[in-house]
Amino acid sequence: MENKVEELLKKTIQIACALILLAITLLTFRAIMFTFFTYDDFGHAATAGSVHATFLEHLLKSIEFDRYIYNTHQGTYFTMFIQIFLCPLSFKCSNEFLVLHIEFAITFVFVFFTLYLLLSRLFTKCFNLGKTLSLVVFTVLVSTLMNFNEYEEAFFLFSGITAYTIPCITMFLAFWIITRKDEDSSNTRVLYAILANILFFLTAGGSLQIACTMDYLLLCAIIVELLSKNIKSKISLVISFIVAVVGTAINAFAPGNFIRYEMIDDGPMKIFPAVGWAGFHLFDEFDKLFNNTMIGTAIVICIFVGITIGKRAEVELNKKYLIYSVLFCLTPFCTVYPVVLGYGGIGLPNRALFLFHLSMIAVVLNVSVIFGFILGKELLKLGIKTSSKLVVMLCIMMSVVILSADNVCFRRLSEKAYLYRAAQAQIYTQVTEGKFSGYYLAIRDIIDEIKQSDESDVDVQTILPATPEYMVVFEQWDYIARYYGKNSVNIEVEE
Repeated sequence: MENKVEELLKKTIQIACALILLAITLLTFRAIMFTFFTYDDFGHAATAGSVHATFLEHLLKSIEFDRYIYNTHQGTYFTMFIQIFLCPLSFKCSNEFLVLHIEFAITFVFVFFTLYLLLSRLFTKCFNLGKTLSLVVFTVLVSTLMNFNEYEEAFFLFSGITAYTIPCITMFLAFWIITRKDEDSSNTRVLYAILANILFFLTAGGSLQIACTMDYLLLCAIIVELLSKNIKSKISLVISFIVAVVGTAINAFAPGNFIRYEMIDDGPMKIFPAVGWAGFHLFDEFDKLFNNTMIGTAIVICIFVGITIGKRAEVELNKKYLIYSVLFCLTPFCTVYPVVLGYGGIGLPNRALFLFHLSMIAVVLNVSVIFGFILGKELLKLGIKTSSKLVVMLCIMMSVVILSADNVCFRRLSEKAYLYRAAQAQIYTQVTEGKFSGYYLAIRDIIDEIKQSDESDVDVQTILPATPEYMVVFEQWDYIARYYGKNSVNIEVEE
């Protein structure tokens, strides 16, 4: 009877997690339906020669554009290649906007799917657990993250997904591969190692924020692996680290980076002041996390997950995992430092917040699981039995208490304080009130009128709604003029 109750409880938890994740995914898909190409996309496509006739031409033009940007603007060699190679404005397709929306949707699903693969693998390796608890932690992580910020530039901006989100996917996938390659045959291990190193090198060609984060995590893995007697594993990690660092160096020392930095700040790079700026953002964003989100509930849930793991007599706290967790606490700093250094001051672009916030929340929840694990072991020593039913009930009760005491809570729903702060609720409001669709349709009409005009100098009269919150702003119409072969575009907005 007890086993049947346990199984029913597991199924219920799995279904609840699946529904939460499905709700977040469907809402994001709905918002993606109203996304569009921005001036960057048109400008890059025009520079690369607009629409390419054949696949070979498209491939060569993508490489040529990548080389041009590397030497004149920035070193993100992977990002700038896929910026053209994956852009529907650069290859023949019947509906560019539909292809764009599909690419956004696939990217959104894959970034969290690969994150789940990695998280689940780490939990299995460290605690020999099933999928349920991994799914709970993953759901809590995603729910907290997606209600912290809208991340419109990470999910609704093409240049954002190519520079930040897709490199996150390659990084998560590479780390997932190296956590499991040692358990396969020798031939398969070699193939996995090669694939992981290719992905690490590609990741290094994305935003330097992601490249530096990857380098630090690999360095932590090497430090932890020094405790191991597995020489092959150490050598493999060192090779991966060298590949990642070489890729990061190729990115960082690109001629275009220095040209671009001089445009932002004509002085030398402020390496030491950037430490202070990074500290400021750490304090500021952690303050927002603990004051404007439901992180308290997430912490409680993860503590009870830790208790559930710790009360199992056969599971011990993995020493390497504990050391890695201590080193992992510095990840948010390593994530934000390259951004403030590159921009030469305080100020984070929205697209850089995704990985920064993810690392912050992951650190907090990981510490919560460890705390719960230690607490579970102490309860076991005292002979206090905690059934799964009791843990779930306590978890629900504590979560309600936290929600009721927090400034983001049920008791202030009538004042719309919760709706005002929760990012998913805000996006839902913008979508259902037609603000996203209204702005999207207006932008589509303008683009279509420019595209279909026979004039070299195009004048467009339109009623353009105000840019909705959490929607990417469209500006600099001259890039569209270049793409469609016009001399100029003049937009007159009627009141």
